[in-house]
Amino acid sequence: MCSSDLTLSVRLAIEGEPDGSRVKLRSIAPLTLAGITVSDARNQKLLDRVTLSVAPSVDYTPARLSARLADLSLAMTTGDSLSGEIAADVANPGAKPSTEFRARLQAKLVTLAKPFLAFDPGVLAINLESEGRHEGDVLRVAKARAFVNRDADKLLASVELLQALRADLKAGQVAAESNAGPTARVRAGAIPLNWAEPYVAGAKLAGEFSGAILELTVRSKEDVALRTTEPVALRGVNASVDGKPLVEGTDVSAGFSAHLRGQKLGYELSTLEVRQGAAALASLNAAGEVSLDAKAPAASAKGKLEADAGALLRQPALAGLANLARGRVAATFDVTAGKAVSAKATVNARGLATRTEPRELGDIEATVTAQLKEDGSGSVSAPVTVTNAGRKSDLQVDGSFGKGADKKTLTFNGRLTSANLVVDDLQALAALAPAGG
Repeated sequence: MCSSDLTLSVRLAIEGEPDGSRVKLRSIAPLTLAGITVSDARNQKLLDRVTLSVAPSVDYTPARLSARLADLSLAMTTGDSLSGEIAADVANPGAKPSTEFRARLQAKLVTLAKPFLAFDPGVLAINLESEGRHEGDVLRVAKARAFVNRDADKLLASVELLQALRADLKAGQVAAESNAGPTARVRAGAIPLNWAEPYVAGAKLAGEFSGAILELTVRSKEDVALRTTEPVALRGVNASVDGKPLVEGTDVSAGFSAHLRGQKLGYELSTLEVRQGAAALASLNAAGEVSLDAKAPAASAKGKLEADAGALLRQPALAGLANLARGRVAATFDVTAGKAVSAKATVNARGLATRTEPRELGDIEATVTAQLKEDGSGSVSAPVTVTNAGRKSDLQVDGSFGKGADKKTLTFNGRLTSANLVVDDLQALAALAPAGG
């Protein structure tokens, strides 16, 4: 619902040829509409006392139609505003029109974004720019940029087209005009993590998302790639829920890429690092593929994990998982999943020592290989070696599982073997269990 308490100011000039071969219309002064108030069905105001002004012009001939909205300005009493210019040139406005368009807009959001957010982002400044051409079923975007800043000069996000993008609207195809280089670049600026508090009940967050840069390459809708050129990073993370600390003084950074080819999505997590100050807590890299074919879903992952287990377990969220004061863990894994699942993991834990009642536990090496068939049956094999104080113990675990004759009961058959076993060293590993575990 729009109010009727409006003020309208119009001054136009019209020029033309007597035979109508050319008509030009322009505003002598900006067309101004003041006092606009818009309310919804519940009579709640969406826009209040808005002033809109624009200087329109039109130049028409049978061969070309040019239209321009210059000096566009929309202002609200709250300080929200929009300004800029929009123009279009239409060749052959009859049977087969071809339209070139361009727009440059600037917006200032003081209050308009707040109803849609659970946090206060401050004043947002938005700059938009676009140029392109539309003819028949083809839309060509030659230039497009969008920048969003907060608090005047702090980048919140930006998207920039790096080369022309062509879309066939009838065929539903979209692609960059050149395969050389990325299609678009996305930048994310620094964001305080406490903005997320309203979305997590009882959460208290400190630190910041310090930004990232991503590049998007579009060769077709079946060939799309995304990669980070600057890692996604979180700095100085502290988190608690309902007063219980979970994370303290942690930095996280990650670099990744993904590539969609038809119904195959390949991915690579090139770097994922978790640090606390100068100390490295954990790192992970992985790569694999996911099939998006609903008739033949499948996934794979292969990678390596390294962690300072003692330091990592001092983080509040993990402190109760194991009684471990020291130890470094390195693991490799290779998993494929489809109708059947196959997995192999190799784990090496070095220099293990308990936290309470301090005790040296030595080193552990284990390789776990598992298979799961489509019918629910499978097998597992795990050779384990424990080395402590010059002594070495080995243990071989082999087992198979499946459904019983009634097709409901799960059965397991296993076997433990050893060539050399020091029972005291294996029993000592029970000290890793947390208190009360």
